Amino acid sequence: MAKELGMKPKSLIKNIPAPKQQWKAPVKVWVRELYEEKFGKVLKPEKTGPAQTGK
Repeated sequence: MAKELGMKPKSLIKNIPAPKQQWKAPVKVWVRELYEEKFGKVLKPEKTGPAQTGK
C-alpha cells in the first residue's frame, strides 16, 4: 500500500510515533487510512495456503 502511495521506507520509519506522541496512529494504521482516502477502498489480505482454501 505504501508503495502505491509513493512512500519510501525512510518516510515510513520517520513516521513511527514516539512514546510521547500518543495521538499519532501507528504507521500500519496511518498508511491504510491514507490509502483508503486516496483510492476509496481497502485491500483485503489474499487467502492462500492449504488451511484457508478449504482443501
